[in-house]
Amino acid sequence: MGKILWYNNPASNWNEALPIGNGRLGGMVYGEVVKEKIQLNEDSVWYGGPRDRLNPDALDHLPKIRKLLSEGKLQEAEELARLSFSGIPMSQRHYEPLGELNILFKGLEGFKDYKRELDLDTAIVKTSFSVDNRTYKREVFTSYPDQIMVTRLTCTETNSITFQLNLDRGNSRNLDENSALSDTSILMTGGETGGKGGISFSTLVKVIAEDGEVNTIGNRICVNNASAVTILLSAATTFRYQDPTQQCKRTIEQVKVIDDELLRRRHIEDYQKLFHRVELDITDHSETAEFIPTDERLENLKQGGTDLDLISMYFHFGRYLMIACSRPNSLPATLQGIWNDQMLPPWDSKYTININIQMNYWPAEVCNLSECHAPLLKHIEKMKETGRMTAQKMYDCRGFTAHHNTDIWGGDTAPQDIYTPASYWPLGAAWICLHLWEHFEYTGDIEFLHEAYETMKEAALFFVDYLVENSEGWMITTPSVSPENTYLLPNGEKGNLCEAPSMDSQIIYALFTSCIKASELMKSDEVFRQQLIDIRQNCQKSK
Repeated sequence: MGKILWYNNPASNWNEALPIGNGRLGGMVYGEVVKEKIQLNEDSVWYGGPRDRLNPDALDHLPKIRKLLSEGKLQEAEELARLSFSGIPMSQRHYEPLGELNILFKGLEGFKDYKRELDLDTAIVKTSFSVDNRTYKREVFTSYPDQIMVTRLTCTETNSITFQLNLDRGNSRNLDENSALSDTSILMTGGETGGKGGISFSTLVKVIAEDGEVNTIGNRICVNNASAVTILLSAATTFRYQDPTQQCKRTIEQVKVIDDELLRRRHIEDYQKLFHRVELDITDHSETAEFIPTDERLENLKQGGTDLDLISMYFHFGRYLMIACSRPNSLPATLQGIWNDQMLPPWDSKYTININIQMNYWPAEVCNLSECHAPLLKHIEKMKETGRMTAQKMYDCRGFTAHHNTDIWGGDTAPQDIYTPASYWPLGAAWICLHLWEHFEYTGDIEFLHEAYETMKEAALFFVDYLVENSEGWMITTPSVSPENTYLLPNGEKGNLCEAPSMDSQIIYALFTSCIKASELMKSDEVFRQQLIDIRQNCQKSK
């Protein structure tokens, strides 16, 4: 069964480039022969710093919004919610690209026998081609144990590799410094990425050539007539380090003395400890589809063909992406994992918690990748402090809550956007906390559960206070929405804001049940456990 995505042409756009990553540092490799580009990401390069966006008028208008909904005055309730509940300003911080590594080669015109591939078994992107009976090979990977991006260039004929290399970000518009550090290294830095408290970043590239000449001219590294070349790239930000440039230098210094084969082996051994835990093979072994480029196989499938091996490979590609974008000590996967090439990406490429981040992590435990789940679980803990403020200031409730998005800081739990079908939904923290219980169910780690329970309890406590009794005696959530759904009243009025959407009841039931089971296992917190049992047993109906 094949585990290699391969193509007989370079990527024509970002979506066709091949992804690499070690959780924190990511790249999209285009595989261009003459003008190679690797688009770069570092998971903590975000616009701006933490801020309080809570609308100061939310709590005062909560009773009126609830009353309007109970009276069926939907449009009035929604208008008041847009005014009094929406965050100020309405949008959260967003994820940004780190930049790109550009390599301009000489003497490679008229190439043939081209192939580029992503080997899912080794997490290495490879490009190969020939020019005048010389075979060129390139390998790119990001090492988790050494926290470095490695590009290895070789040729079957000595003294045949000549190129110019530079770093860039937004055609030099979105950086502050881009200069040579030595004859073999260049540095790109940016002060605050924008907005109050913005993050500063540094990216350092060092070239190690076998034979030939290496020097810097301006902000470019020039390599002439080398036989083989190793390119090391490190990146750091003030999100983790006081001095990102010094951190980049330390990383380079630690790995430059390691030979290429050892760097490669350390990377593969670390990656395969995770990737080799699961196997799926639904292949008809008589198939010869693996000898067809992946894009052609995909097109054949779209036209109604059968390719079971491609289905298996798609499953393994999903596991590969999880390992590549979410590792211990990295941030969680955003909407696009770790990969983003736009300064203003779709939906800000942040953490959308009304299903998207949940979907990202649903495969984590079932595919035996608990370590990859860790960044999300850690991020939930970061949400609690401001989530408590949101619960108290917006709803006069204990515990903590969040709406349908949050950011790098985990500190923005206020409503995002002014978008009635999604913005005013206080179930974000509750739903994401179910991942804590899921992690325990798969690992049986009782020590973890003791820590996670306090977070789950706070998410549940919010609803002990938030649920209100309606005219029929039922305990309900209000106001809320069924995310991105619209409904009709008997009079034909259409709207989004509502009382007691079924999704709320299902999430609350699951959260309460998880807390009850956790409390029983730990033989603690009996009073709170009974309170949740009472609410659950009565189907949220008032006594």
